[in-house]
Amino acid sequence: MASLRLRGALGGLLLVLVVAQSRGARRTALLTQVQALCRHGGRSPRGTYPADPYRNVTWQGGFGSLLPAGVGDQVRLGALLRSRYGAALRLQSCQRISVISSDRARTRESARALLHGLFQDTELGGPEYQGGPLPPADPICPIRVIPERDDFVLRLVSPERCPRLILAIEAMLKRTPEYRDLVPLLKRVVAEHADIPSPSSIDLVNVFDIFRTQQLSGLEIPEWAHQSLGSGLPTVYAALERFFFLAFGSQGAPSTRSLSAGGLLRTMVDTARHSDTALRLYAAHDTTLAALEAALGVYSGPLPTSSCLLLEVFVAADGARFVRLLRRSGSSGELRELPLGSRRGPCPLTKLEELRWLPDSVDDVKRMCRL
Repeated sequence: MASLRLRGALGGLLLVLVVAQSRGARRTALLTQVQALCRHGGRSPRGTYPADPYRNVTWQGGFGSLLPAGVGDQVRLGALLRSRYGAALRLQSCQRISVISSDRARTRESARALLHGLFQDTELGGPEYQGGPLPPADPICPIRVIPERDDFVLRLVSPERCPRLILAIEAMLKRTPEYRDLVPLLKRVVAEHADIPSPSSIDLVNVFDIFRTQQLSGLEIPEWAHQSLGSGLPTVYAALERFFFLAFGSQGAPSTRSLSAGGLLRTMVDTARHSDTALRLYAAHDTTLAALEAALGVYSGPLPTSSCLLLEVFVAADGARFVRLLRRSGSSGELRELPLGSRRGPCPLTKLEELRWLPDSVDDVKRMCRL
């Protein structure tokens, strides 16, 4: 294959892929499937810490719950997917759509909101979203929820389910200069001010996650988080943010990517190869999107709530499949195409299938996760 050329682009949507081969031969590939890996909408903090000034705040739905603003963002994301792909993929009913969610209330509700946006103002979906939580009801289309104990696709960062991944991430972090230079200082400050005895690396990640979600809800974080770790060193908040960035990115290291993203990418590749589903929605987490990006070498930091990665699948008359990957960062970000390997633009699906670290099945990931 000599080159790829695109035509039929409407508002950034590619309907036809022109494949230029050797000796001047050409063939076309049509857009037939899209897989959307979506981070849930904005949520409340997942928990608190002993000295948290907001530990007694009551959050609607409890800790880690989807906030009303997060529902709205997911509805709008669903509407965006419909405006972009609805006509091209003939998304008039649930027949050509499948939805998979992790077993968390915020992802299950995000999946419902995505479907509401996908079908609002239609006979199937009902009236336009007016704000606030969605009323209790069955989802418009069936949602397959992966039980927590069996989730080796959407939620792998778990000491119980995949202890080998946690140990590998810890080992990777300990080899970074930031870990050697900053983490001992961070642990001392967090132990003193957050009142967490002997904080672990996971404790540092959790404290930063609490800070950022509180900020997004309009709350001021404690003054000690703005203090410098020492002369010429970053603030506590900046150091925690950097550690958070490294912890998520370490999922893409050679020793971790089969564990962190193997089950997900195997599922996506198999769906692209064998499924006649037109739209597959995954309701997932920031760790899920970071794991896939890091494993594919396009990680640039944890993505905001309601971010989405889109895998577009094109099929030629001879059955050859090509894919391209796009990112939407946050609830209002523009779509941006990401390279796959060293290739910019769509690439043959076989290039993903031939990745040496890609496991043969999700069951392989389950076995590898055990100590």
